[in-house]
Amino acid sequence: MRARYLPWRITPERYRSRFLKPHPSFGGRRAVYLTPAQHERLSALLRELAPAGGSVSSVVRNLVAAHLEEYRYPLQRWTRGRC
Repeated sequence: MRARYLPWRITPERYRSRFLKPHPSFGGRRAVYLTPAQHERLSALLRELAPAGGSVSSVVRNLVAAHLEEYRYPLQRWTRGRC
């Protein structure tokens, strides 16, 4: 079983490496919609923690990837392995 990280104990460096790393552009992207407040909050986070780069779309991509990985087994069980 994978060791779970404790969100309140994560370091800024670990958070940057996990969620704020930029991604190269690639084809076949799909739109994801955020509220203006969510977009502004993510933009502010990037300005503070990743001033050298990163984008809101990279953060969203990293968050979704982390979520799908962390919950992979329950999601597979609930969808009978289709997802």
